[in-house]
Amino acid sequence: MTGTATSFNGTANISIPTTGIKVSGSGVTVEGTLPIAHGGTGATTFANNQILIGSGGNPIKTDANLIFDTTNDELKTKHLSLTGDLTVTGDAYLNNNTYADGLNANTLLVTGNASFSVSPTAPTPESGDSSTKLATTEFVKTTSIPISNLSGVLPVAKGGTGHSAAFTAGRVIYSKSATEMADSSIAITGTGT
Repeated sequence: MTGTATSFNGTANISIPTTGIKVSGSGVTVEGTLPIAHGGTGATTFANNQILIGSGGNPIKTDANLIFDTTNDELKTKHLSLTGDLTVTGDAYLNNNTYADGLNANTLLVTGNASFSVSPTAPTPESGDSSTKLATTEFVKTTSIPISNLSGVLPVAKGGTGHSAAFTAGRVIYSKSATEMADSSIAITGTGT
């Protein structure tokens, strides 16, 4: 330790400005704040459960928005911005609004079951898009074929009647063959109970 010469008359405590303090052994008391350059934090207090953040040669700091919940063993933050990959082993919970700009299959991979506590939204693909993009209900609605644009007869094997004409009102319909239904000559009158 190197100190500055100071007069001492024995009647009071004195302070000697020093540089190059080396501390070793037990029973050593250090007054003041131990700086970063000598292995200290440069700070005198920290809030409970806050994560310590290095600050170059400046005192270590904390951020009130970044805490470690020791009760639940959880790291909590109000805002998180990631560059690169995020790997989660175990359960991941995304509550409230979750946004992903430019989301594609190379950005987000969900294996196993995914459940949402809110209704997720996605951009609607262009009409006629036949890629593997997520199809929203809006996409399905706008790309559905109106009945007026249909032609031909839907076969029985596909849930249709295989019959191209309208059925006669009040007549029993029967299976004419494995591929077609037809009107019978049996009429139903009145209301049955």
